[in-house]
Amino acid sequence: MPDADLPQELPARLLTDPEMIDACRVRDFARVFRLVKIRAGIYPSMIARRCELTPSRVGEVIAGQRQLQHMDVIERIADGLRIPGHMLGLARRAWETSQALVVAEREVHQAPEPEQQTPRLCQVPTWTASWRWPAERTSVRPHLQPSALPSRTTGDGTTSTAARR
Repeated sequence: MPDADLPQELPARLLTDPEMIDACRVRDFARVFRLVKIRAGIYPSMIARRCELTPSRVGEVIAGQRQLQHMDVIERIADGLRIPGHMLGLARRAWETSQALVVAEREVHQAPEPEQQTPRLCQVPTWTASWRWPAERTSVRPHLQPSALPSRTTGDGTTSTAARR
């Protein structure tokens, strides 16, 4: 690909635009392509070339006749239009530089004060790591007690307990 055709960064004002951020978050590529066309001046034929799509497919997406859901296509769009991976729910792209991350840092929302934070559902409670069966629960299962396992005499005259099968 000649240097003139290499994908260039989208303007920072477009990447930080709340409408673009929302369109990327929900993967509404009709809105993304329209915003890229209107605010970055990149026409559908160039969008198609950069994203390795056909111009007719880009036109169908913009018209709302087609939705793009395959991960490889979404990755090609991120790479072709230089949309940072986190905006589309992807991992950091290989081409992302510290400059692209500076744009991302401006978008980060302030975390609430520690006393205002609510616990996340995905956090594992600390009590689960130290949890054990209560003592009375093990007595309900006498077959699990060492005394309930059959014993046998080994060749050297000692007794060993065999595990149940």
